[in-house]
Amino acid sequence: MVDRLIEDRTAHVAVVGLGYVGLPLALRCAAHGFSVTGTDHDGGRIAQLKEGRSPITSVCDEEIQAVQERGGFRFTSCPDAACAADILVLCLPTPLDGAGAPDPSGLLAAVDRLGGCSGSSRQLIILESTVRPQFTSCVVRPRLEADGRRVGEDLLLGYSPERADPAMRVDTLFRHPRLTSGITAVCSRLTAKFYQQLKIDVIQVSSPDVAEAAKILENTYRDVNIALVNEMAMVLAGAGIDVREVISAAATKSYGFAPFFPGHGVGGHCIPVDSVYYSHWARDGGIAAELAEMARKVNRDMPAYAERRIASLLRCRLPDVSVPDLLFMGITYKADVDDVRGSPTLDLMERLADSGFSVSFHDPYIEHASIGGVERSRVPLSPRTLREFDCIVLAVPHSVYEPGWINDNSGFIIDLTGVMQTCRGFQGVEYLFENSCSRCGADGWGLSPH
Repeated sequence: MVDRLIEDRTAHVAVVGLGYVGLPLALRCAAHGFSVTGTDHDGGRIAQLKEGRSPITSVCDEEIQAVQERGGFRFTSCPDAACAADILVLCLPTPLDGAGAPDPSGLLAAVDRLGGCSGSSRQLIILESTVRPQFTSCVVRPRLEADGRRVGEDLLLGYSPERADPAMRVDTLFRHPRLTSGITAVCSRLTAKFYQQLKIDVIQVSSPDVAEAAKILENTYRDVNIALVNEMAMVLAGAGIDVREVISAAATKSYGFAPFFPGHGVGGHCIPVDSVYYSHWARDGGIAAELAEMARKVNRDMPAYAERRIASLLRCRLPDVSVPDLLFMGITYKADVDDVRGSPTLDLMERLADSGFSVSFHDPYIEHASIGGVERSRVPLSPRTLREFDCIVLAVPHSVYEPGWINDNSGFIIDLTGVMQTCRGFQGVEYLFENSCSRCGADGWGLSPH
């Protein structure tokens, strides 16, 4: 029955979790003719959506309003509203807990609710959340079958890991092919067919185990390579070598090299999380994923390294200022998103505040942020504002930040992004990965060049 409902697009689709992954998917389903229920436990988010306002940067208000005007789409915070759908897609976050361990509890709570639902005949349930390999088959499947139903007979279970870039507009989020899989051959075929009906290129893999491991590999690969360039940047700084020029030179090789660039840490809800899922799963199996663990340590320690570098530069450049006032430009975990999850900039600011520096921030996407347990508000951005601060720290290269304007209206700038390094002729700018202060030549890293 679900087969026909997918084919003629009369299936009722429920998307559970309306964040960066779930909301664009729900809109995609509605745009291709499915009736859609979007659920989220955040009542404030649901209220915002009902008012026609988007809670995420990759979706504009007009897109929300358009689906509401067409009809066949509703938002609700009632978790049971998804139970009667023909197709349920779980797009729930699977973060790390307070101890830094994988925490799929939110996803499992949703699975348990579904296990208690009657649902439609041969209901198709698809997971998009990041999980460790074998999670769908060994954890989710038994929970769904606890009431006597059988996957492949009474209900269908598939896995298709999301590949969303929060900085991309919703119409570009689905250009990448999707990996699809299912517990049985029928589950796999119908999962693939669903995404194909959304005009998404599909690559079917043999099992959810493979799809889960592929997702983990994609982001662990990035964590490891970012750690490599971060480590090399620190080493090259000690020798007075420009790491960005080195990377650009290496990138001229036409095979076997992909450029990654250093920074003051890795944030977000994917890279720093997925590699931990991998290393925990590996250790549970009796094998230490030492390379991934070391990469995670290098990237996790970068805010502390940056704090020492900034403190050294401030002592050198502002010796008569007892408590320098710092304005951080950008606090999200990456450019042009409104997400601060795992932001290394917030970590860095807290470290500097703990060391006695005065820190403030501007971010076009964030109005308020907790830094060191203190709630702070965004300062307005103007030439006068910039001149009031002893130091401007460019931490996130949002597209609205024009390097020339920042340079013209600031006395002293520390660039953590390398963006201003690409512009020639700027004065009073120091960069994160340099061996010494440009004014006095003092070694900022405490590394010997030999």
